Amino acid sequence: MKNIEKVEALMKEVSGVWQIDCANGKTLSETLEGFSLAHRIAMRFGNFNYQVYNGGILVYISNRYFADAYEDMLYYLKKGAETDYAPFARLLETFQTLSETYSGGDYDDKGNCRTRCDACDGDGTEDCITCGGLGVLGDDENDNLSCGMCGGDGSTPCDECGGSGEIVSDLWECINADEFDSWYDTICDTDEYWCAVVTLMERLATEERN
Repeated sequence: MKNIEKVEALMKEVSGVWQIDCANGKTLSETLEGFSLAHRIAMRFGNFNYQVYNGGILVYISNRYFADAYEDMLYYLKKGAETDYAPFARLLETFQTLSETYSGGDYDDKGNCRTRCDACDGDGTEDCITCGGLGVLGDDENDNLSCGMCGGDGSTPCDECGGSGEIVSDLWECINADEFDSWYDTICDTDEYWCAVVTLMERLATEERN
């Protein structure tokens, strides 16, 4: 049996259960809790492969596979990067960049990640620096004047997000998606790649048993 066939066989065992769980609102992570480490690794690498191979890494992201898998993949790839198989290090670097940018937001099909602005808690405003959020100027309440900076409102658009309440990160440039997809195409069909995945799977399973 070829190495990729070993991965596909494990994925098939999970997929039937996941389809039922998914219909009941469960995530893949929740489904994988009931399977072995080998099954979990096979599903993570297998789904990554099929999404990137058929549409590119931004399809993998926008279809929310990344959001569900990135913590697992970071762990597996860190372990893989300890070996002599260089592509694991490249994949790890990409996942680290994505995870640093992700912060729990949602990606669209253009590779933009939208996350709540921490500076304003998503409100889009901040206290006016001229009047301190009071909306008026002056110490004597009888002489107070409406603050010209905020128009008496006491708040101004957040400097961090420009008033939108969201931080938008452009992942296309951040990870150079076209170049990544081209590089991945050169390894994903090779038995060397899947042999490395299966070897990693077997090594981590042994470590878990011990």
